[in-house]
Amino acid sequence: MPITFVQTANNSHVGSATTLSVPISATGSGNLLVVTIECYSGSPITGIMDNAGNTYIQVPGVYVVGPSVNETVDIWYCSGSLGGATSVTISFTSAFVKAASVFYEYTDPGHIFSVDAGSNGVNTVPSVTTTNSGDVLIACATTDGGVSSVNPPWTHFVAPLAGTGAADYIPGASGTFPTEFNIVPGNFVIGIAAISPFLILTLTLTDSISSSDSTIKEDDKIVTDSITSSDLLSVGRAQNVSDSMTVTDSFSLQSSFIAPNPIPTVETLTNQLIPAEVKTFWEFK
Repeated sequence: MPITFVQTANNSHVGSATTLSVPISATGSGNLLVVTIECYSGSPITGIMDNAGNTYIQVPGVYVVGPSVNETVDIWYCSGSLGGATSVTISFTSAFVKAASVFYEYTDPGHIFSVDAGSNGVNTVPSVTTTNSGDVLIACATTDGGVSSVNPPWTHFVAPLAGTGAADYIPGASGTFPTEFNIVPGNFVIGIAAISPFLILTLTLTDSISSSDSTIKEDDKIVTDSITSSDLLSVGRAQNVSDSMTVTDSFSLQSSFIAPNPIPTVETLTNQLIPAEVKTFWEFK
């Protein structure tokens, strides 16, 4: 199923400060959360946190500072959210003059999200080229003159502070997409992010334990782990394959070792045995 829009919220602050908080409706579990930042004379973001303990990651290629009054835009996101967040707080390295932020939430049950592409423009309108058909696009702008509106097919336009704006677009197909802000003449900066959903796959890790020691000491046990899987949708190593096609992603892993005392948990074994690029797209049982 396609990504579904859940909510947007925003807040702004005029005057010297090093943090900006955005009140939001309680977030769902397992969702995509996106935070745009638009500010003037602001320093780089040191981090974003919410009151549910979610981790936010900066989208590469978006952050940019303009030539006039240090107009700045940035986009961060959280994949597979913990539910119940009601406030998001952005922290800056040093004080800004004024800042705004727009929060977006999307759901796509059974999927985890990863950045497809990010780009920016200084006094030029940027575009983003996607490689996946199910992306959600988010753009934000900071300007001298102002952002009056956004043109279709971009939606959910929000202008929390004079001279700022954010919008989103779910195209449903891959391609190259420019931003569609209507900007009053003057200096401006724009950032745009494309974020893709990937199916969360489930693996079952089975441990078989044997011992040649009749006393069955913990430190004598041999643990053998075998993992296999077959997937009918796109996975991390087949990101460019459309969901309408059938892809088989199978691997078998054999690992024997002397198990410590106590025997490791499934999570520990998984972290030791599965490559990081595979773990990103799998949920382990």
